[in-house]
Amino acid sequence: MAFKAIPAQRRYCAILLVALALAVSISDALPTTNSKTFVASAPSLDQAVTQTHRHLRAYEDGVNSEEKGFEGITNLAKMLSPNKQKAADKLFRNLKLQKETPDLFGSPKFQTWMKSIQKSYKKTPEAADAAMVVTLRGQWGDAELAKVLQSAMETRSTNAIAARLEDVQFKKWIGEGKTADDAFNLLKLDEKANDLLKNPVVKTWVSYVEKLDVNPYELLLAKLETHHTAAGLARTLLVARQDYTTRSIAGKLQEAQLERWSRKKRSADYIFKLLQLDKEGDKLFKNPVLGTWESYVTKLDEKNANEAMLAVLKIHYSDEKIGPMFTVAKTSGSASSVAARLEHPLLKAWANDGKDAADVFTLFRLDKEGDKLFENPQFATWAYDISRQGRENPNKVMLSVMKAHYSDESLEKMMLKATHLSNSAIVSQLRSELLLSPGKTVDEAFQLFKLDKAGKNFLEDPGLGSWVSYVTTPSKAKKSDEFAAISFLADRFEHFELAKMLSAAKIKNSGGNNRVIEELQTLQFEKWWEDGVTPRIISKTMTKHFDTRGLGVILDYEKFYKAKPVVDPL
Repeated sequence: MAFKAIPAQRRYCAILLVALALAVSISDALPTTNSKTFVASAPSLDQAVTQTHRHLRAYEDGVNSEEKGFEGITNLAKMLSPNKQKAADKLFRNLKLQKETPDLFGSPKFQTWMKSIQKSYKKTPEAADAAMVVTLRGQWGDAELAKVLQSAMETRSTNAIAARLEDVQFKKWIGEGKTADDAFNLLKLDEKANDLLKNPVVKTWVSYVEKLDVNPYELLLAKLETHHTAAGLARTLLVARQDYTTRSIAGKLQEAQLERWSRKKRSADYIFKLLQLDKEGDKLFKNPVLGTWESYVTKLDEKNANEAMLAVLKIHYSDEKIGPMFTVAKTSGSASSVAARLEHPLLKAWANDGKDAADVFTLFRLDKEGDKLFENPQFATWAYDISRQGRENPNKVMLSVMKAHYSDESLEKMMLKATHLSNSAIVSQLRSELLLSPGKTVDEAFQLFKLDKAGKNFLEDPGLGSWVSYVTTPSKAKKSDEFAAISFLADRFEHFELAKMLSAAKIKNSGGNNRVIEELQTLQFEKWWEDGVTPRIISKTMTKHFDTRGLGVILDYEKFYKAKPVVDPL
């Protein structure tokens, strides 16, 4: 039945009396036990506010945790038998189980001992658990017992019994009126506060505090804050989240940390400085603590988090500083989620501020990269940003910016070296734009496309089409006309030899250039026709020396010539 609320002092006195009665009832069975283990201590006052809050809630519910503990201790006191307890202790010593830790519960001897106690308390199994706790607690004390129980709970075969014994231990503490702070000290968690999260019994403490209807993570966070700066604690929690043994508790502590900041209405900028992120410089995005700040800003306003983070960055760092931060984040191979998240919003913000492609190029320090330009991951970001703006000729815009910092020759060399990079497609497009920039002669363009290096195999080169297109476009090459390409090639290779090369290449289907080769052949035939060259002249010339390639020229020109209209002589 539920206990009615009674004044705190009377309740604690009642708990003390029952606890003492229990201690007396089994004192003969525990000759080696420190009497302090069984004397109920009054709750400490350093958690007064927390305790008051807990008691008020308990009154509202009608039954609080301490009253449940009081009832549990009373029942246990009635069920435990001093003689049976003596027998349990004696068997424990005879089996030398005190030497079996930490794998106590997995020991066959422990199973023998446990079954013996369960047999003696066959009608009251909960008393068997209590008897085991009395022996184990008397042997090692609360801290060591908690460690043994935690270890046993990690194993499926011993999890159930360990959980039951822990529950008995908790009822004992509640009956003794132990506060969260009492339990913290009892478990000796204060002795190694710097490695608190690695201590297995911290889980025991968390479980106990939860039974007190108190948020254990708020209290634990306060303990940790006395040994760490805000930045240091954030880093500790991040590291702990990488370890599966501490991942869960670290995650909840981080949530408690964010919730506390939010409850205190801390601004994004305040936490940025609290975590010392304003002192990181261009290594900002390499600092893992930045992720904690990101989580907090997102918690404050998820919809506008990007804008809020950018606003804070701009308070502490100029655009000239922010740009290189993204470069460092990517080139170091440790780009944070914040860098990836803010990159494109930053570019959008710069565009809204009136910054053009040339400004962004220098803000990313791409003008300082030298022959490593295309290896810088920010180059691809810059190129993508220009492309997404919907400009009519983004490649032309990019090339004009690059040419302000690099010569055509150096750009060409860098582009040729970039064929293996992930952004090679962009570089290839820019190379075409570079090679096709206006003002070059037919011969200069031929060399830029490296066609002069191909010798007589130039008809198989993939750059042939681009070269022909360039030199036949009046707005591009100097002294360009319809026959510029064929005239240049005829001078370079002799026009009848060129005709044979074109015919053979057309049959061979060289390098996928058939369309271009047919265009060149047609241009050559047009030139001959305009110059009055007849099929008979071509046939006579081609048969002077035996060359199978000449037959194709004869047939192709005959066909071309017949398709031309007959011109009446004046």
